[in-house]
Amino acid sequence: MNERQYIYRTLLPLAGVATTLLVLWIVMLNGAGATVEWRPHVTVPAKFPPMADQPEVTSYRSQPTLQEYLQVWSAPLFNFERQPDATNAVQLIEAPAPALDNVILTGVVIAQELKVALIRVNNEALAVREGQPLPNGWLVERVSERRIELVHGQTRQSLEIESPRLPMTLP
Repeated sequence: MNERQYIYRTLLPLAGVATTLLVLWIVMLNGAGATVEWRPHVTVPAKFPPMADQPEVTSYRSQPTLQEYLQVWSAPLFNFERQPDATNAVQLIEAPAPALDNVILTGVVIAQELKVALIRVNNEALAVREGQPLPNGWLVERVSERRIELVHGQTRQSLEIESPRLPMTLP
Protein backbone atom coordinates (compact mmCIF):
# COMPACT_ATOMS: atom_id res chain seq x y z
CA MET A 1 0.00 0.00 0.00
CA ASN A 2 1.54 3.28 -1.05
CA GLU A 3 1.39 6.55 0.83
CA ARG A 4 -1.46 8.06 -1.19
CA GLN A 5 -3.75 5.08 -0.53
CA TYR A 6 -2.92 5.24 3.17
CA ILE A 7 -3.87 8.94 3.34
CA TYR A 8 -7.13 8.36 1.43
CA ARG A 9 -8.03 5.38 3.60
CA THR A 10 -7.52 7.31 6.86
CA LEU A 11 -8.73 10.77 5.87
CA LEU A 12 -11.72 9.87 3.68
CA PRO A 13 -13.99 8.71 6.57
CA LEU A 14 -12.98 11.76 8.60
CA ALA A 15 -13.74 14.09 5.68
CA GLY A 16 -17.14 12.39 5.19
CA VAL A 17 -18.11 12.94 8.83
CA ALA A 18 -16.95 16.56 8.74
CA THR A 19 -18.92 17.20 5.52
CA THR A 20 -22.07 15.64 6.97
CA LEU A 21 -21.83 17.78 10.12
CA LEU A 22 -21.24 20.93 8.03
CA VAL A 23 -24.34 20.27 5.89
CA LEU A 24 -26.43 19.60 9.01
CA TRP A 25 -25.23 22.86 10.57
CA ILE A 26 -26.11 24.88 7.45
CA VAL A 27 -29.58 23.30 7.26
CA MET A 28 -30.21 24.16 10.94
CA LEU A 29 -29.05 27.74 10.41
CA ASN A 30 -31.61 28.07 7.64
CA GLY A 31 -34.42 27.28 10.09
CA ALA A 32 -34.99 23.53 9.90
CA GLY A 33 -36.27 22.25 13.24
CA ALA A 34 -37.06 25.74 14.54
CA THR A 35 -40.80 25.13 14.74
CA VAL A 36 -42.79 22.55 16.62
CA GLU A 37 -45.55 20.77 14.76
CA TRP A 38 -48.21 18.98 16.75
CA ARG A 39 -50.28 16.07 15.61
CA PRO A 40 -53.81 16.82 14.51
CA HIS A 41 -56.27 17.04 17.41
CA VAL A 42 -57.29 13.57 18.62
CA THR A 43 -60.24 13.10 20.93
CA VAL A 44 -59.64 10.71 23.77
CA PRO A 45 -62.66 8.85 25.13
CA ALA A 46 -63.36 9.85 28.72
CA LYS A 47 -62.64 7.05 31.16
CA PHE A 48 -63.38 9.14 34.22
CA PRO A 49 -66.35 11.36 34.93
CA PRO A 50 -65.77 15.09 34.57
CA MET A 51 -64.70 16.95 37.68
CA ALA A 52 -68.03 18.75 37.96
CA ASP A 53 -69.71 15.41 38.79
CA GLN A 54 -67.39 14.76 41.73
CA PRO A 55 -68.74 15.51 45.20
CA GLU A 56 -67.28 18.61 46.78
CA VAL A 57 -65.29 18.20 49.98
CA THR A 58 -66.91 20.27 52.69
CA SER A 59 -65.28 19.09 55.92
CA TYR A 60 -61.63 19.58 56.69
CA ARG A 61 -59.67 18.33 59.64
CA SER A 62 -58.94 21.30 61.83
CA GLN A 63 -55.36 22.17 62.66
CA PRO A 64 -54.29 21.55 66.25
CA THR A 65 -54.06 24.63 68.42
CA LEU A 66 -50.74 25.86 69.75
CA GLN A 67 -51.78 24.87 73.28
CA GLU A 68 -51.82 21.23 72.19
CA TYR A 69 -48.10 21.49 71.37
CA LEU A 70 -47.23 23.03 74.74
CA GLN A 71 -46.05 19.71 76.18
CA VAL A 72 -43.68 19.18 73.22
CA TRP A 73 -42.24 22.66 73.58
CA SER A 74 -41.71 22.31 77.32
CA ALA A 75 -39.40 19.28 76.90
CA PRO A 76 -37.20 19.92 73.86
CA LEU A 77 -35.87 16.91 72.03
CA PHE A 78 -32.14 17.70 72.23
CA ASN A 79 -31.87 18.73 75.86
CA PHE A 80 -29.25 16.94 78.00
CA GLU A 81 -31.40 17.29 81.13
CA ARG A 82 -34.25 15.35 79.57
CA GLN A 83 -35.07 12.07 81.38
CA PRO A 84 -36.79 8.95 79.99
CA ASP A 85 -40.39 8.23 80.86
CA ALA A 86 -41.00 6.10 83.93
CA THR A 87 -42.49 3.28 81.84
CA ASN A 88 -39.37 3.13 79.65
CA ALA A 89 -36.94 3.39 82.60
CA VAL A 90 -37.74 -0.18 83.63
CA GLN A 91 -36.58 -1.40 80.21
CA LEU A 92 -33.24 0.42 80.54
CA ILE A 93 -32.12 -1.81 83.41
CA GLU A 94 -29.51 -4.09 81.93
CA ALA A 95 -29.80 -7.83 82.04
CA PRO A 96 -26.77 -9.70 83.39
CA ALA A 97 -24.08 -10.41 80.85
CA PRO A 98 -24.14 -13.91 79.36
CA ALA A 99 -21.43 -16.30 80.48
CA LEU A 100 -18.31 -16.77 78.37
CA ASP A 101 -17.79 -20.42 79.36
CA ASN A 102 -18.26 -21.73 75.83
CA VAL A 103 -16.16 -19.00 74.14
CA ILE A 104 -12.51 -19.88 73.38
CA LEU A 105 -9.99 -17.60 71.69
CA THR A 106 -8.11 -19.81 69.23
CA GLY A 107 -6.07 -17.24 67.33
CA VAL A 108 -5.48 -13.63 66.35
CA VAL A 109 -4.66 -12.14 62.95
CA ILE A 110 -3.16 -8.65 62.98
CA ALA A 111 -2.23 -6.81 59.78
CA GLN A 112 -1.71 -3.10 59.15
CA GLU A 113 -5.34 -1.98 59.45
CA LEU A 114 -6.97 -5.35 60.09
CA LYS A 115 -7.38 -7.01 63.48
CA VAL A 116 -9.34 -10.26 63.51
CA ALA A 117 -9.95 -12.61 66.42
CA LEU A 118 -10.51 -16.30 65.67
CA ILE A 119 -13.02 -17.58 68.20
CA ARG A 120 -14.74 -20.87 68.86
CA VAL A 121 -18.28 -20.51 70.28
CA ASN A 122 -20.16 -23.74 71.00
CA ASN A 123 -17.77 -25.65 68.68
CA GLU A 124 -18.47 -23.17 65.87
CA ALA A 125 -15.49 -21.24 64.47
CA LEU A 126 -15.94 -17.49 63.99
CA ALA A 127 -13.72 -14.70 62.69
CA VAL A 128 -14.63 -11.41 64.39
CA ARG A 129 -13.14 -7.95 63.81
CA GLU A 130 -12.75 -5.17 66.33
CA GLY A 131 -16.13 -3.56 66.99
CA GLN A 132 -18.20 -6.56 65.88
CA PRO A 133 -20.57 -8.31 68.27
CA LEU A 134 -20.46 -12.00 69.15
CA PRO A 135 -23.64 -14.09 68.77
CA ASN A 136 -24.20 -13.98 72.55
CA GLY A 137 -24.21 -10.15 72.69
CA TRP A 138 -20.62 -9.44 73.76
CA LEU A 139 -18.79 -6.78 71.72
CA VAL A 140 -15.14 -7.22 70.70
CA GLU A 141 -13.64 -3.93 71.84
CA ARG A 142 -9.94 -4.51 71.32
CA VAL A 143 -7.78 -7.19 69.70
CA SER A 144 -4.14 -7.51 70.73
CA GLU A 145 -1.48 -10.11 69.97
CA ARG A 146 -2.52 -12.72 72.55
CA ARG A 147 -5.82 -11.47 73.97
CA ILE A 148 -9.08 -9.76 73.17
CA GLU A 149 -11.21 -7.51 75.34
CA LEU A 150 -14.96 -8.02 75.34
CA VAL A 151 -17.64 -5.58 76.55
CA HIS A 152 -21.28 -6.19 77.43
CA GLY A 153 -22.86 -3.03 78.81
CA GLN A 154 -20.69 -2.04 81.79
CA THR A 155 -19.12 -5.51 82.12
CA ARG A 156 -15.65 -6.08 80.68
CA GLN A 157 -13.76 -9.33 80.28
CA SER A 158 -10.67 -10.41 78.42
CA LEU A 159 -9.87 -13.74 76.78
CA GLU A 160 -6.35 -15.03 76.15
CA ILE A 161 -5.17 -17.60 73.66
CA GLU A 162 -4.96 -20.96 75.37
CA SER A 163 -1.64 -22.58 74.58
CA PRO A 164 -0.92 -26.15 75.66
CA ARG A 165 1.90 -26.52 78.16
CA LEU A 166 4.18 -29.44 78.77
CA PRO A 167 4.09 -31.11 82.19
CA MET A 168 6.87 -30.04 84.52
CA THR A 169 7.69 -33.53 85.75
CA LEU A 170 8.96 -36.34 83.58
CA PRO A 171 7.46 -39.82 83.98
